Amino acid sequence: MRTMRSNGALTTFLRLLAVVPQNRGDLATPQPPTSGSPDAEQRGKAGLEFLKSVSEAVRVYEQLLEYHGGGQEAHTYLLALGYLGQTPDDDLEVTLRRTIRQHGGKLELQRLWRLLDRHRSRVTSTGPTDRVKRITLGFRRSYDSYRKALDTLANYYQCSGTQVLQDTVREQVCSEGAWLLLDKDIRREVGNCIRREATRRGKKSGYERGPGGSDKPGVRRPVDPRNFEQDSVDALEYLEWLVKKASASRATKPTAQELESFALSAYMTHTEAAAESGRSKHHVKTEGRRSRDKLRRAAEL
Repeated sequence: MRTMRSNGALTTFLRLLAVVPQNRGDLATPQPPTSGSPDAEQRGKAGLEFLKSVSEAVRVYEQLLEYHGGGQEAHTYLLALGYLGQTPDDDLEVTLRRTIRQHGGKLELQRLWRLLDRHRSRVTSTGPTDRVKRITLGFRRSYDSYRKALDTLANYYQCSGTQVLQDTVREQVCSEGAWLLLDKDIRREVGNCIRREATRRGKKSGYERGPGGSDKPGVRRPVDPRNFEQDSVDALEYLEWLVKKASASRATKPTAQELESFALSAYMTHTEAAAESGRSKHHVKTEGRRSRDKLRRAAEL
């Protein structure tokens, strides 16, 4: 099953939904352009852009459908999320899933809308709160990399690691489009965030202690720590470009599992990556190595 980020396809999907008319009456009856009309070409371009937007919305919706497991139940669940426009709380989640399973593809939309309307006012406040609590409790703080990152940030902000974790979870839960994401992907993004920030704060703290560097061989201080965040963005953009280049050839195209193992191994130990992905440590190491080899070959083309 593929993973998604709230700042990627979800944002595109939500933005494009705003372009599509909600009611049939909102669609204007198309009129043939008058010969010689100065606005005819402009209307034609606008119509083409609208069709492209609708096509993109459909494409992203198909990705969301696959992301939530595919099938009629996933389709109905996505309709419910879109109508609700927010994260269900625990009570509504249980009721919604049970209702969808009971009725399958025969669930009438009006009945679904009434169910959601009855819970809407309560869910507005309890939905995010329940989800923050649920994700925080399920976060694996025993991982060494997570524990060190939380300790670094707790020391920086002069608060507890639990408070740092809760604040990060809350920020992700309340981000745009997060209500379409699964808990496990929110949890994974929280882990990425605390690691990135801990690395950034740690480097900044080291720079402020003085101009001296590490005596360990092979360790190099950035020339200007203020460029660290931009360097990270540039590296990610290059990696995205490299993955696209590798995917264009059958000989260098990494599989989805190879890319996942490569990404997880970049900031986790192999043991942690195996637990996160649900595959064995040997598989994670092998898949990560294959992905790196393919990306290296693509870079040399």
